[in-house]
Amino acid sequence: MSIEVEIRSFISKEQYETLLTFFRKNSKFLEEDYQETFYFDCPQDLRIQRNNNYSKIWLKKGKIHDNHREEIEIKFNRDELKILKNCF
Repeated sequence: MSIEVEIRSFISKEQYETLLTFFRKNSKFLEEDYQETFYFDCPQDLRIQRNNNYSKIWLKKGKIHDNHREEIEIKFNRDELKILKNCF
């Protein structure tokens, strides 16, 4: 079973280093990805994102604590994030 965990918070550099040390000692590294995400203030959970491989428009339906949420993704070339930002 895979579980997605997303935490949105601001932490200090010291807290980041503490967490990084903890996870390096207590977990197994799987892969690394760069993600730049823009969240929109609207009734649905709408985002645009760029990662190492592509850019996308991303809609998560339902509420954040629902057991299941439908996700709709429309992928674009990675370098098209600026065009997506201009659209929104």
